[in-house]
Amino acid sequence: MAYLNTIGCGEGLSSSRSPLFDGTNFATWKTRFRIYARSQRVRVWMAIEDGVIIPTKTVDDIIIEKKVSENNAIEEERMNIDARAEMVLTSALAEKEYKRVNNCKSKQEMWDKLVVTYEGTTDIKDSRMDTLIQEYDNFKLQEGENIIDMEIRFTRIIDELSLLGKSYTQNEKNRRVLKSLPPSWKVKVTTIK
Repeated sequence: MAYLNTIGCGEGLSSSRSPLFDGTNFATWKTRFRIYARSQRVRVWMAIEDGVIIPTKTVDDIIIEKKVSENNAIEEERMNIDARAEMVLTSALAEKEYKRVNNCKSKQEMWDKLVVTYEGTTDIKDSRMDTLIQEYDNFKLQEGENIIDMEIRFTRIIDELSLLGKSYTQNEKNRRVLKSLPPSWKVKVTTIK
């Protein structure tokens, strides 16, 4: 259970329950939640990410929302998808996180608020990407660090950069890791090359 809490998804590690977001490790939860929401139907994910068109009608040159009983079959299906999207998203949030978004008017607004809260605005993302690129460029095996811990740290940097839109080829990543090893690894690095 300690591992589960470190990834911010202490509940819902199955195909029948959404991963629970408790306010920690948003990047991991976001990826897992997107997979889960799409598994419920791609249109459910689309309703969360892009919003749903609410059925309307014109009365006296004023556009108003239709009553549920006035919807045609297509509009009813859209509303069912919207309700499913709301259930999928709100059930994936711990109480504290739900309270953060419960006043939002739509699932899309909820999602956008979570993304901005935990990933920041474009300027914050750009700044974070610059910091991560610098970490990548200066990546070295740290004093007292074993190779497994180094790999975990490197993978975290690569994963976060990928989520921000920056990717590296496998060859670039391999070269970066080999350059990060100390001189005492020279024979092994030569052999690997």
